[in-house]
Amino acid sequence: MKRWSDDPWVDKFCVLTVNYNTPDLVQNLVHSVREFWPTLKIVIVDGSDDAEAAAEVARMADADGHIELHALGYNINHAPG
Repeated sequence: MKRWSDDPWVDKFCVLTVNYNTPDLVQNLVHSVREFWPTLKIVIVDGSDDAEAAAEVARMADADGHIELHALGYNINHAPG
């Protein structure tokens, strides 16, 4: 299976995801992305209000080195209004 990590275009893109109290889904996303793009930047906007869920996502980000975490500490809701 070809890996695209040596492709010069890989630095031009990133993965952006929003999370709310679902660190297991974030872990699945990170694992799937890292299988093919070990250094691709992942940006996580974490609106988790559960302390343990937020801490788990923060641990993933710290361990990875290519994750930019924006931990809000509260849920802003989706398209309120």
